[in-house]
Amino acid sequence: MKLFWDFLEGVASGFVSAGSEKTPANPAGEVVETCCQQLGWAIDERPNAHEMFLHFKDPLIRVRKVLVCFDDEGFYVAFTAFSAVCVPAQQVPIEALGYLLKRNGKSFVNWEMCIGDGGDIGFALNYFALASGLRPAAFKLICDTMLKEVHEFDARMDKAGLLR
Repeated sequence: MKLFWDFLEGVASGFVSAGSEKTPANPAGEVVETCCQQLGWAIDERPNAHEMFLHFKDPLIRVRKVLVCFDDEGFYVAFTAFSAVCVPAQQVPIEALGYLLKRNGKSFVNWEMCIGDGGDIGFALNYFALASGLRPAAFKLICDTMLKEVHEFDARMDKAGLLR
């Protein structure tokens, strides 16, 4: 009879533990959540399970968004800070392109030009980090550095009359 009760106890505890286990989350997503939580930052938008937008105050455009994405396997975290500049391709000053090329060669971030549906050109700054080594202080440094660089670019473009 003891064997029967041991069997029932094992089955019951198996049901309890199976019901209490949660599906493993994406490790990179957990790192981002933890960093934001420890920094006291809100995640302002969640377009899908692999993307989050953080909103920051910017004196030039009021709100500057940083997109934080991660892959399915949870190996990396990608950061993108968006410029507010969006101009027809023929209006992009050659000096701006030279500035961006120089910046790409001097830092770990990467500027890219994005072509919109109407042929307008936008600009974005990207950075990739390994999720396993990302800590709140580094997360903050990445965001702050990117925000500063994009703000400086927009300020230059504003002086040239290209910020709408």
